[in-house]
Amino acid sequence: MKNTRFIQPLLVSVLLLAGCGTQKTTTPSELKIIGGSPADAQLYPAVALVRPDSEGIDYVFCSGALISDKMVLTAAHCSLGAQDRVYAAETVGVMVGDSTPEKHLDKRLRVKSITVHPSFDRSKMAKDRDGSIRLNEVNDIAVWELATPATGAQIAEVLAAKDLDSVFVDQTLVTIMGFGQRSAWESPWTPHEFAVAETIYRSTYSQRITNVVINGGGIPVKRYELSNLPGRIQTEFYAGAAKYPDTCKGDSGGPVFAKTPQGKLLLIGITSRGSGTCEVGGVYTLVPAFLPWIESVAGKFNLGEYSAESR
Repeated sequence: MKNTRFIQPLLVSVLLLAGCGTQKTTTPSELKIIGGSPADAQLYPAVALVRPDSEGIDYVFCSGALISDKMVLTAAHCSLGAQDRVYAAETVGVMVGDSTPEKHLDKRLRVKSITVHPSFDRSKMAKDRDGSIRLNEVNDIAVWELATPATGAQIAEVLAAKDLDSVFVDQTLVTIMGFGQRSAWESPWTPHEFAVAETIYRSTYSQRITNVVINGGGIPVKRYELSNLPGRIQTEFYAGAAKYPDTCKGDSGGPVFAKTPQGKLLLIGITSRGSGTCEVGGVYTLVPAFLPWIESVAGKFNLGEYSAESR
């Protein structure tokens, strides 16, 4: 998504999908985030974030990605509670390598610290006045440090910034994953399962915008029309479309990957937000745009290359 975001589990991502597809293909994955098949969390660097509900019972509320054995990359909005205060580290936990995390919460890893990007701006996450979902400079990213290493866990390689143009080619499939809902209408307290899927990236995406106009009789009426928007800006990108898998509530903070011709998954994004219906795609934070900041907080991590010549 996307917990706070809006993504569906199977996802993933946009929650989400198993293995990215090749460039220049438009065939949707048969795995739907909504209603899709669960995947084995031990095979991926995705993690589940847990916190207590109003009755003190822990549940999965967001997703994340391991970029080292002690560092989790997730969304800023998944790291803030009431009045946008950073969660106290002792109140949250991380589940690693478990496809049904709420069945084994006694194995959650403790969190040592949470660092939210200093320029995160929740106000920019809202839909535009015309009702469209637009890319914005939200800086929806955070780093959680674990109190102890996630021994034996899968670690994500992050796409090198120099290869962004090689990956973001029109109609490329990207892989989404997370622990979110299978449907926008599913209760957030329904037990969560890890899911993976593929969805589409397009260089432009369509949004239905709403305008109010005055008709010939002087009466204001709503007029709907489609608007094409850029699919990527400096710090975010849009992925997904009608009839493709999408992320949903609980997928927020979960990883999005590009797949190299050799089959390696490289981290390109984390789930930020969506339409609320989990059916038309959503917005993802562009991880390579934040490499200097991530390194300043998390230290060294692995980068992976994807060059146009390698296709």
